Amino acid sequence: MNNGEKPSSPMNDHSQNLVGNPFTGIAEKVIGKIKDEPFLFVIGITALLISLAMIPTQMGSSDLRLVIIVIMVLALVVIIGNYVRMVLNTGLKPHPDLTPPLPPPVIVESREFSSMTTLEEKKVKLIRPFEARIASNTLKLSDDQAKACYASPWEFDRIVLYLQQEISESPNFKVRLEQVWQEFELIRASGGKRSLVNLHYAVRSILRYQERQAMLPAEKEKGIEIFREIYKYLKERKTYIDQGNEVKGNLKKVAVLLGEQLK
Repeated sequence: MNNGEKPSSPMNDHSQNLVGNPFTGIAEKVIGKIKDEPFLFVIGITALLISLAMIPTQMGSSDLRLVIIVIMVLALVVIIGNYVRMVLNTGLKPHPDLTPPLPPPVIVESREFSSMTTLEEKKVKLIRPFEARIASNTLKLSDDQAKACYASPWEFDRIVLYLQQEISESPNFKVRLEQVWQEFELIRASGGKRSLVNLHYAVRSILRYQERQAMLPAEKEKGIEIFREIYKYLKERKTYIDQGNEVKGNLKKVAVLLGEQLK
């Protein structure tokens, strides 16, 4: 299933200029930065001019004057370098305000779901009521809504889709397997910090399908490979992932129906 991960922030025009034409772009930005924040630059130039004007010829040789000039020029270079650093640091970072907004959810309650902090609250207030509505046929996603949920970045959109699939003959095993795998990929990409709730309902959807449908040999082989990998990942992190063994328990049931024992 396409989980619709949040689009990554595009590079802003400022950073694109730096990448497309680095030297000209950086020079233009540095000059602009100096114009916007001239304080350090003015201090550097002023100090250099004052130092040159205040060194009397009788106080030392031309070598001393040269040393002082070099020191002041180096100080000016450091100041300009600071402007360059500021330009590079700000120019290569995407602007948070340019991050594309999420598309609106298919299920209005998805926004509420994303703001809830506990799984119990999510189950009591949204998941179970929607499950009951689907079971009683008072809620049924249209084909277009199902497709939109399939690709939605909103977790509850996808959960509602899986709940509907539990009592439906479609989609087929391959599609459901893809849904399970991609929910697992999101968890793995987060380092195990992401909630397992979507994976739980994706696995449960495929379990209900298996209880009604016979599997082809090729489907069994691919399914076992995926379920074995997911089970291994969860088991290795049992101290902080799936402590109640709900997901692992359903994976075991799925594997049994495929003629495999997960240990």
